[in-house]
Amino acid sequence: FEICLSPVKMGDRPIGDGDSHFGAEHSRKFGEWELTHPSLTTSVKRSITDSMDVVSAQKKTRLEVVAEQKRYLEEFTQWTEESQVDFLCQLLTRMSHAQHSQINSLLEPLLQRDFIMALPARGVPHISASILSYLDAESLLAVELVSQGWQWIVVRFQ
Repeated sequence: FEICLSPVKMGDRPIGDGDSHFGAEHSRKFGEWELTHPSLTTSVKRSITDSMDVVSAQKKTRLEVVAEQKRYLEEFTQWTEESQVDFLCQLLTRMSHAQHSQINSLLEPLLQRDFIMALPARGVPHISASILSYLDAESLLAVELVSQGWQWIVVRFQ
């Protein structure tokens, strides 16, 4: 890993011109700089090593995190609905906008309801018919194209 600390002006030497002298000269300058600033280079090298250690530590703890998540979920399912909602609200307040967007993408399809079809399934098909009765003839023709269930309701209650 090599860090370029010397300023390079436009037009000095083109990179990749096949001249190995550029690389040697750059290494020599970096070596001189390293001798005059040993604590900083040691710090840079240490931070790179530390970063790699953190990455490997994260990989090692991933299994622990998954096991911990399972334990939390088991505990969560034992709470009352009110406690679950309260906990989720607390989590949401600590999340970023990007995380909220991901959650929204997950929840949006779960929250969609087809009330026109849900009412007959609940034993009150006349309510669906009543809702659709407010539409004009052209709109009713369009509604019939939504789904076979909507078409059945329109035809049945005309």
